[in-house]
Amino acid sequence: MKKSYTILLIFILMLYSVQLYTQNNYRFSQIEQSESIINNGFVGKNERSHLFYKFRQQWLNIEGAPKNHVIIYNSTIKDKNLGLGLEFISENIGLSKTQSLNGKFAYHIKFDETKLAFGISLGANFINIDYTQLENIETSDPKFNVGIENYLKPSASIGFLWYSHRWYIGIDIPQLFTNAYPKNSSFESTTETNDKQWHYYIIGSYNFPIYNTIAFKPIAVYKLIYGAPNQLDLNANFILKETYLLGIGYHFNDAINFNLMFYYQNLYFGYAYNLTIGKLSAYQNGSHEITLGYNLISRKNKTYSPRFF
Repeated sequence: MKKSYTILLIFILMLYSVQLYTQNNYRFSQIEQSESIINNGFVGKNERSHLFYKFRQQWLNIEGAPKNHVIIYNSTIKDKNLGLGLEFISENIGLSKTQSLNGKFAYHIKFDETKLAFGISLGANFINIDYTQLENIETSDPKFNVGIENYLKPSASIGFLWYSHRWYIGIDIPQLFTNAYPKNSSFESTTETNDKQWHYYIIGSYNFPIYNTIAFKPIAVYKLIYGAPNQLDLNANFILKETYLLGIGYHFNDAINFNLMFYYQNLYFGYAYNLTIGKLSAYQNGSHEITLGYNLISRKNKTYSPRFF
């Protein structure tokens, strides 16, 4: 029985890796520090430079479960209303490993009390699939006797963000190129790249002041995904003294997540735990996510004010 469950989980992870490769659909619980991944318009929004590292281990105790390493640097050229960013994401799922490197650019247009940002991202995805890790059950099947496959695929995305000091709403197309598997790969694909296969990420938030030093900030992310069920993530965050964040989130029909983040001068740390409530809940011990960040302060302006919005 245990062997049957293991084979089933491996099969699910293989399908999961193929699906994520075609969609470039990264999933993080700490939306607060993942905004520029969801929408390019966030690059340069807070008019400061910061560098952060994020690690996520999904479905602990399941071999081959998704694992992410993220390094992001975002900066701003305030006089030019420009935001610049560099993003590296490594993702391991089952037999596959994808490394993405993207440069980001955002232009922010000022209005009376709001701003409109247009952001673009250009880069490449490096994909490695190692079939030698499989215990080959059917040796006559050529699809599982190919050894190691490597691919290099272009990556491009665009996003729009309308925001003020209290709220924001935006939409992003995370992958303009379909990036389906080549026809000569083990997972043959006959789909063609066109706008009907694009995915759309919609994000919105509002900062509600509750007391002098307490604010409530809900965030909603809705993902319209071609060829897969749409996804909705909801986060309810409480911000204390502009220094601490406590939150709870819900990924519909899949998981409940608990978030913690705090600032110390120009450093910040975040942790999130996902409690899986879906079909895999009996076979794993949840998911963990850690964020470490550093806000860079220019010599011209050494004052520091942490912002959660």
